[in-house]
Amino acid sequence: MSRDVADEAHGGQAVPPEEYPDEVRRETTVDQLGSDGAAGGTSLGSVLEGDITREGLPLVDVQRWLVDQIMGQSGGPATLPVTTVEQVLAPSRALSAADRLAVYQHAYTARLLEVLREDYTVLRRALGNELFDRFALEYLRQHPSTSYTLGRLGDRFVAFLEQSRPPRGEAAADGPDWSDAILDLARLEAVVNRVFDGPGEEDRGPLPASVLQGLTAERFAGARLQLSASLVFVSLRFPLQDYFTALVRGEQPGLPEPAEEVVAVWRRNYRVHRLSIDPAPHRLLSLLQEGQTVGEALGQWLQEWPELAPDLASQLSTWFHEWTQRGWIVQVEAPGLVSPTSG
Repeated sequence: MSRDVADEAHGGQAVPPEEYPDEVRRETTVDQLGSDGAAGGTSLGSVLEGDITREGLPLVDVQRWLVDQIMGQSGGPATLPVTTVEQVLAPSRALSAADRLAVYQHAYTARLLEVLREDYTVLRRALGNELFDRFALEYLRQHPSTSYTLGRLGDRFVAFLEQSRPPRGEAAADGPDWSDAILDLARLEAVVNRVFDGPGEEDRGPLPASVLQGLTAERFAGARLQLSASLVFVSLRFPLQDYFTALVRGEQPGLPEPAEEVVAVWRRNYRVHRLSIDPAPHRLLSLLQEGQTVGEALGQWLQEWPELAPDLASQLSTWFHEWTQRGWIVQVEAPGLVSPTSG
C-alpha cells in the first residue's frame, strides 16, 4: 500500500509515489537494525559474537545492558555491576571498547532519525534539514522508542513540538505566527500518516446513489449516515492545503498569510486524499459524524447557517452526491431500510 496523496483541489493529480515510501519500512523492528542503521544488517546478537564481550558475565545480562546502552536508557536499573564499558566489552585491534559501542549507538539513533524524516517529509522540507534534525533529535532524547514497531515512533512528535513552542510575546495579539503555521503543518502531516495506517473502507464499494435517492423526505430526515472510518477533518489557522501539496512536489512555496481552513483527509482504494472544505458543509458533516439523524443535523445546522436556507434543497443534493462519490458516506440506517451498505 503506497501513500501517494491525491490532491483533489488540483484535479485529482496523484503525488509521485516516491515522496511517500512504501509502508514496509514502518514495520522494521529494533531487532532488525544493523551497524549501518539499515534494516536487515548486523543484528544485536552478532555484536556479542567472538571476543567482543568479557568472559564470566551472564549473556542475558550483557544483552540487556547492551540494549540499554544503545537505546540511551542506561539511567535505569543496573543490569550488570559495572561502571565502565571496558568491564563488559573488549577492544578490537582498531577500536576501543567505547568506540565499538558508539558505532551501534550512532547507528540506532541514525535509523530513528531516518524514520522521523520519512514520516514528516513535508515538515522537514518546510523547516530545512538542519532545524528539523535538531527538533527530531531532542524529541528522540525525551521520548525514546517504546514500541516493537517504528511505525509508532512519531506518535508524540506533534505534542513535543507544541510544548517546544517559544512563548508568545506582544505580537500574539496580531494573530497566528510562523510557529503556529509549522504546528498546523505538523498536525496535518500527522493526520495523513494516521489515516494511511488506520482503518479504511477498502472492502466496500461506493454506496449506490439509489440508496439515498430512493428515500422519502420523512425517511431521509430520520436516517443516520455512517461516514468513512478514515475521514478526518483538520482545522487549521493557516490555509496549508496548497502549501502542503507544493512541498510534496518538491517546490519551495512561500508561507501563506493566516486564514482559517479545514482540510478533509481520508483513504480510498489504499490511497490518502486531501481536500479543502468550506465551513458550511464541514459543519453539517461534523454533526452527522457525531451520530445525529439527518433531520437533527439539518435543524441545528440551519440555526447556525440560516442564510443558506433558500437554496437548501439544491445545495444538499450537490453535497450528498459529492460525499457519496468520494466514499465519505458508506452506510445508511433509515426507518424501514434494511441496513444498506456500500458494495
